[in-house]
Amino acid sequence: MAISARQQGASDHATYRPERGAIVALSPALDPATRAEFDAWGPGKYDPRHHAFDGTNLLSLNRRSLPIVLPPIYGLKGVGFETFSADGPISYWNAYVGVGQMGGQGPFHDPRIDLFITQTPDLVTPKLPALLDYQLSLRTPEPSKGSFDRQAANRGKRLFRNQAGCATCHQGRTSRTC
Repeated sequence: MAISARQQGASDHATYRPERGAIVALSPALDPATRAEFDAWGPGKYDPRHHAFDGTNLLSLNRRSLPIVLPPIYGLKGVGFETFSADGPISYWNAYVGVGQMGGQGPFHDPRIDLFITQTPDLVTPKLPALLDYQLSLRTPEPSKGSFDRQAANRGKRLFRNQAGCATCHQGRTSRTC
């Protein structure tokens, strides 16, 4: 699929399924065991906690590879703690990916995963507020016709709002807990 056809903010699984692991595994700098781990990820999956990249070196984060399908980024304006991993907000992930995954020049420090990257001058951090503003401006698209069972969705909505009482705690546009 052409890059221009990709919906901004959509999860990889929803639009196209790149073989990130297989692409990274092509690197001649990797040993056979690391290559095999990357190859095992499968279509549309990525493991952001497997390795980090400091701009020069691939850094092992010393954990078993657990690849995931990256979730969509749209529709998160007004959601307090919006990442599914609970590691941090979008701004945390933007800094982590910009510096620790893409090798951008800047700082990233997280003692929970024993990752400390410091590079100067910082060319990443000044760009992060504009990136976050853009990400939060992405609206959730209308579902395509026939992509879900509208009657089942309405039953779920009634259950959530009435019978199960979920809406007594989960309120607002995003139905997230405040």
